[in-house]
Amino acid sequence: MKKIIALLLLISLSFASQAKPLELLHWWSSKGELNALSYLENVMDRQHSGWETKSIAGAGGKNAMYVLQARAIAGTPPEVAQIEGTDILSWAQLGFVNHLDKLAKTQDWQHTLRPLVTQVNSFEGRYVSLPLTIHRTNWLWLNQAVFKQAHLTPPNTWSDLLVVIHQLKSMGVQPIALGKDSWQISILFENIALGLGGSEYYHNALVDINAATINSAKTHEILSVFRAISLAINKDLTQSTWQQETEKLFQGQAAMQITGDWVIGELNVASEETRNNITCFVAPQTQGNFVFNMDSLISLSGSQHFDQIEQLFEKLSQKTFLHDFNRLKGSIPPRNDIDVSDYNACSQKSNQDYSLSEASNTLLPSMTDSMAIDPRKQRLLVNEIYKYFINTKMTEQAFISNVIAISKIE
Repeated sequence: MKKIIALLLLISLSFASQAKPLELLHWWSSKGELNALSYLENVMDRQHSGWETKSIAGAGGKNAMYVLQARAIAGTPPEVAQIEGTDILSWAQLGFVNHLDKLAKTQDWQHTLRPLVTQVNSFEGRYVSLPLTIHRTNWLWLNQAVFKQAHLTPPNTWSDLLVVIHQLKSMGVQPIALGKDSWQISILFENIALGLGGSEYYHNALVDINAATINSAKTHEILSVFRAISLAINKDLTQSTWQQETEKLFQGQAAMQITGDWVIGELNVASEETRNNITCFVAPQTQGNFVFNMDSLISLSGSQHFDQIEQLFEKLSQKTFLHDFNRLKGSIPPRNDIDVSDYNACSQKSNQDYSLSEASNTLLPSMTDSMAIDPRKQRLLVNEIYKYFINTKMTEQAFISNVIAISKIE
């Protein structure tokens, strides 16, 4: 009898598995992201009504990665998951993702994808993930009304920015829209490092984690500016998300924000007055460089529904979808054959600057956004940056020693 019950249970579980909707796991949760996701979901429904999406918000996507790992270990992974950069490599090395070579051949990815996109989404010469977006993270966003009222001009250097911070504070205005969140703070650090150190320093320090570069006078200079900003704004930081801080920028409760072009996605669902009032500048002293991250999707191996996944991926890799999705999200398309002349002015500049940086070899991966280094080292480095910013008693040399220790991890 027990064997019969067990068999019936297995049969019921099998039918339940077949009836279960196909799932896309992601971390999009802001108004702008959900606006873009809604468009993606409409494409899903037209392709197959059995799809559903599930958001795991927080920590710049890390929470979603933790959930994905846990579900993979438990044997209940989603059919499709959002992923970035070096995480793609980690999952591909473990053999947990399906290859997309058939789709790549049909869509002629060899010629239609930007070369960097091919590099990020391939493993051992085979495509293992579907590229959706290219984001830029070295942006400075300004509320023009706040600056006009304060009789201030946009800062061109980090020294200028420090002066502006203190002027705004004296007026009772929050200078920088920034949450007490490690990845938000790490993006600020990346921009200072690139602005003061240049692209070669950035690559040596935040991609190669070169000990000699880390233990240099330039690092001390960067940490000095980072500390000065910390001392000016640290006590006013709250545990707020990036989108909550962006809303402060929009409402004039904060004057600036240093973060990626996902802000454009929020502008797309904001009022016309807000859209006219918020403007973008390349982050101080980072002109001529493009710090990128990318959103991609992987298909988890072992799924019984790969045919349906392939059909969905075919829809999501077409020019029309990628044009519309990236326009809504604030990013630029991963394909090189898409016209972006109807995009937001900041997105158009991003697209132009990408091409210029590609030609000058100054496309730089965001360490914070999992594009540059091994995920384990990345988490440790972001945490060290966060600790230095929050703990104003931590010395520059202590930070440098800790980062050098991270560089030695095998």
